[in-house]
Amino acid sequence: RDKLVTGVQTCALPICNKAVQEVVAAMKFYNADAGMVVTNSYYTKGAIELAKANDIALWDRDKLAQTLLAFPVVLDKIK
Repeated sequence: RDKLVTGVQTCALPICNKAVQEVVAAMKFYNADAGMVVTNSYYTKGAIELAKANDIALWDRDKLAQTLLAFPVVLDKIK
C-alpha cells in the first residue's frame, strides 16, 4: 500500500525550501513512498531544486487551479 506525505502551505510570498524539507523528513519518518507540497502561491528556485533532488511533486497556484477546474464539485451534492 502506497503512502503519500502532503504538505500544504498558504502564503502570499513564494514558498521556500523549508516546506520541501518538512515533507522529505516526514517521508522518512512515516516510511512514505511519495511526497508533495501544495500551495496557493509559487515556489522559490531553491525549493524547486530541492524538490527535484528528492522527487517531491510541487503544485503551485496554477497547477492547483487547473486541477480544481478539471474536477468541478457542486457543493449541494456534498451536503
